[in-house]
Amino acid sequence: MVTSVILPKKGIAAAFAVAAAVIGVVCVTTAETATFTVNSSSDAPDANPGDGVCASSAGVCTLRAAIEEANALAGRDTINIPAGIYTVTSRIQIKDSIDLLGESASTTIISGGSAQPIFQVMPRVTGPGPTVTIQRLTLRDGSTAFADSGAAL
Repeated sequence: MVTSVILPKKGIAAAFAVAAAVIGVVCVTTAETATFTVNSSSDAPDANPGDGVCASSAGVCTLRAAIEEANALAGRDTINIPAGIYTVTSRIQIKDSIDLLGESASTTIISGGSAQPIFQVMPRVTGPGPTVTIQRLTLRDGSTAFADSGAAL
């Protein structure tokens, strides 16, 4: 079950702790940012980008679904990626600023499957492009088969 809770800024930590204990929160959204926690290593898109819920049609939060949901929401968002290997089947477009946070570089691995680049950071028409922070994870097996990109980004 994937649940989204919208909370006011004041008292968000206490409210989140209670909500998480009661209903198993996967996403917490404030007016400025969202946090998504990936709970599936499959590579499925978000069923309804922009609704504040990271959920594929199967009801799980994949890396692709989390990034698509973050792309659709205003503000810098955080995506928590637990230990595991996440193989992408096609490059994932990043259109808005995000923080990708793994458990550790040795246990959280995002793979391009040696067939394509992993991420494509999309430029904006005006203003600076998105900022992407990648911490505590490994990007591997991306491909440079496409002339317009690198193997990982």
